[in-house]
Amino acid sequence: MLGSFWARLLFVLLVLVAVLGIVNFHSSAWYRVEPVLEYMMKDDYALDEKLWNWLKPRDLEEQSTPEKERVTSTGVVQSPCAGGAVIRHFGWRWNPEDQRQEFSPGVAIRLPDGSAIRAVLGGTVERITQEEDDRREIIVRHGANLISVYRGIKEVFVNVGDNVSSGQTIGKSRDVFEFELRNQEGPLNPEPLFQ
Repeated sequence: MLGSFWARLLFVLLVLVAVLGIVNFHSSAWYRVEPVLEYMMKDDYALDEKLWNWLKPRDLEEQSTPEKERVTSTGVVQSPCAGGAVIRHFGWRWNPEDQRQEFSPGVAIRLPDGSAIRAVLGGTVERITQEEDDRREIIVRHGANLISVYRGIKEVFVNVGDNVSSGQTIGKSRDVFEFELRNQEGPLNPEPLFQ
């Protein structure tokens, strides 16, 4: 339907403008939409690379790439919960209910109600939402480039600004728990933590 790159790009930009017009940047919905849009713009269309090649000066010399910043976290990466079954996988999937492709920036796990949720790495609690129906979300920052998102929290045991250690219990879950890992590039596949 949209054969050319420019037509697809225009379509994505129009969707982006519509979403930005609807979604408030500081709402919890934005934290769900942002990784999907970023993934589409970078990976599906390689927009950042195409724009850079188009805009960069012709006489620009190759510069050395800066060293990657290390995560300033202590501890070993752990699973955020014990047991459970993955009911929604990371990545693109077909949603038969809506009859369309959807991107899942994390995983959804079915757990016994009230299961302990642990920090996957040491870090600082950056945000806690107070959503209705006990669907709270906790965001923990692990250094400058990595965050973990814990959604479907029934009971919260930490406060914003608290330092947490790897494996520390930060809350209790509902029967469905959602987990995401993100770096500066966007969502990461967290499924190896559940195997």
